[in-house]
Amino acid sequence: MSKRTIAEAASPSTAQQEWMELGYGLFLHFGPNTFTAAGWGDGKFPAADFHPAELDTDQWAELAAAAGMK
Repeated sequence: MSKRTIAEAASPSTAQQEWMELGYGLFLHFGPNTFTAAGWGDGKFPAADFHPAELDTDQWAELAAAAGMK
């Protein structure tokens, strides 16, 4: 195995460079706990009780896209 120079060692790997070029992203974690104010769920929340009113997730996606997120 050859020794790398300091400049090579300080440079990002190909995988790291590709990751940095992905750009601006968004992760949403959304579910029943959002409405129950529970820090942690126990898996017992009845699915039938999860019916958020006036929720416009399309608006979230449009806003994220308008901000340049991928």
